Amino acid sequence: MEQIYCAMERIIRPKKGFTPSEYAVVAYRAIQKNDKLPESGRFVATGRFLPVSPGTVIVLEGNFINTRNGQSFRVFRSRVKANNSYMTFQSLMDKMGVNHILSKRLWDKYGNGIYKVLSQDASELKEIDGVTDRIYESLEKSFFQYTEKGKATAFLTNLGVGMETIQEALNSRPNATKEVFEHPYRLVKSLGFFTCDRISKLLDVDRNSVERLSAELIELIKGCEKKGSTAFSKKTVLEKAKKELKEFNEADINAVFEKMCISGKGYVQVGNLVSRRDCYDAETDVAKRIIALLRARSDVIPDVASKVSVWEEEHEFKLAPEQREAVISSLTHGFSIITGGPGRGKTTIAQCITDIRKKYGEDKSVILMAPTGRASKKLQESTKIPASTIHSALNICDAEKYTQKMAKEHILSAGTIIVDESSMLDIFLARDLLWAVSNGSQLTLVGDIDQLPSVGAGAVLRDCIESGVIPVVRLTTIYRQKGVSKIITNAEKIRLGNDRLEYDGKTFSLYRTEEEIDAARKIISLYQEKIREYGKEEVILLSPRHRNNPKGKPRITTCTDTMNRNLQHFVNRRNAERKIVTKDNREIRLGDLVMQTQNDSNATNGDVGEVLEVGGKNNSSYVKVRFDNNNIVKYVGKDLKKLDLGYALTIHKAQGSEYKCVIMAMLPSHGCMLQRNLLYTGITRAKQECILVASDAAIAQACAFEGSSKRTTLLVAKLRILENA
Repeated sequence: MEQIYCAMERIIRPKKGFTPSEYAVVAYRAIQKNDKLPESGRFVATGRFLPVSPGTVIVLEGNFINTRNGQSFRVFRSRVKANNSYMTFQSLMDKMGVNHILSKRLWDKYGNGIYKVLSQDASELKEIDGVTDRIYESLEKSFFQYTEKGKATAFLTNLGVGMETIQEALNSRPNATKEVFEHPYRLVKSLGFFTCDRISKLLDVDRNSVERLSAELIELIKGCEKKGSTAFSKKTVLEKAKKELKEFNEADINAVFEKMCISGKGYVQVGNLVSRRDCYDAETDVAKRIIALLRARSDVIPDVASKVSVWEEEHEFKLAPEQREAVISSLTHGFSIITGGPGRGKTTIAQCITDIRKKYGEDKSVILMAPTGRASKKLQESTKIPASTIHSALNICDAEKYTQKMAKEHILSAGTIIVDESSMLDIFLARDLLWAVSNGSQLTLVGDIDQLPSVGAGAVLRDCIESGVIPVVRLTTIYRQKGVSKIITNAEKIRLGNDRLEYDGKTFSLYRTEEEIDAARKIISLYQEKIREYGKEEVILLSPRHRNNPKGKPRITTCTDTMNRNLQHFVNRRNAERKIVTKDNREIRLGDLVMQTQNDSNATNGDVGEVLEVGGKNNSSYVKVRFDNNNIVKYVGKDLKKLDLGYALTIHKAQGSEYKCVIMAMLPSHGCMLQRNLLYTGITRAKQECILVASDAAIAQACAFEGSSKRTTLLVAKLRILENA
């Protein structure tokens, strides 16, 4: 496959109106020499999603083909190269007939500010030596001649903004193209505060404006959401704003904040609490959809209790009373919850529900989902029914930016819909899911309320249970490995805050240490031993910390970032004959375990797979990765940034997954991460064996500390209000 660095010349077809997904014919000019192109470097490319941003460096990947009109370049992949350098500007000037000497002169004088001059008032360029009347006329009339949208697109591309983000921003508001240059902070929701602030510096937009202050306040509360709450004390937010936004006086902060609360733009005030508008609306949508599902007429299987008895006879298995209750609840209500810890029969319940639905339901269809690939695979194996991740089922890349219109294109309509590991649902993913579930379907959330809460804002499973308006069945009796495995026994002890754990040396072991280096050495030794016993895909190292401490603080060798490289060195050594890919000073090798770090249409954040193939050079380097369910994904060039090594995961990333053997580091140096629900979640990832490399003090601290204060949300109140409406 060929790769060409080029700049756009003109659109040949279609002549009028052009959406990115359309098939198009576009003329480009190569920036770098290519033996297959004429001296001029000009060529014609065909395909879909062709970049048409003027004044930018474009990378096309494809093959040359011969047509009746001559040679053309068939494009399979394309991208706009994020580049703020002189090279981008020079390519644009070259196209307009400006020589390199004058281009350099303009760049030296204005830098990136040249775009403001060209887009607003080019008359001052007449004073630059070498700018003739002809050149001035060309610059004034030709620059960004591809409509206002083209002007804004090229400008944002030169700031390194991706094409998807640019398109979202320019379609978000009626006058968005003008606002890029005049009121960038109005686009903060799409572009983000950092980009809007860069634009304001470049174009000398008033940095003491109300718009900038409003954008900073929204960014501030967005930062607060990282701790999980969706609503905050008004007093706390204002105090934080006065502390962090020192360039604004207190009176202005108070005035703008009050105006935003009253108008409902940015914030919504509820009593003494304030909530970011997007979070507030998401919680409202979740509450409305839950109540709608509860009230909708669904396909209730008649005399379901007797059907459960028949299932027990057929499977020669007697359900416990609470398991039986869970099955009946799921097949009776439009929305229900089943919650309980590991070993309490949730898998058996899911199997019984799906079997009865498929045998007796008028609507026999069943949809199974989970937040992660490994969790969906586990659900599929237990029920023998295909299961998928929520993200892949709904085609979600960014849950917060997902729209109701998108959800309508992926409607989930089935007699029964089961979502496992639902403690991982944040408020935005829950909203997207509920938007897609059609009225009349019976939706059941299954999850462990004692696990870590969602990484994103919200406490959906907890709030739904606490509201009292949703049918909930709590599973309390332990069945799996009872009296055999210490994993479940110790999980229950940790849940209750008891640090007197039981070690049998087989299913649950402890290697005592307080030193990071000793712990790292022991972990490497154990990991090598256990992958020989279980296979590398069934062994995982878990750590509370992802990165090492900043310089000047105690070093954390057992963080996942460091341990991934250590484990790679020992279990998948570099070989001169083995092809490798260098990425951000790291290596991805054939046979490595790697983890997806972003949600996209191919894989879900946190999915772990094995590298099957490595090839290419420089920008065309690629790897092929096989994830669960034999999903094979190819990563090329910049897509490699979506991958990290997957030998060691944080406990947050491992949530929703299970492994035959879990090795977990738990040391005093992990500090504030030593929390009860984190330790509980970590050891319950193990199916057969759990090994702690830890100190007694760290375990005791984790068991005693329940974690940060309870998340503040508005979902419980909204559910109760709507239920009584």
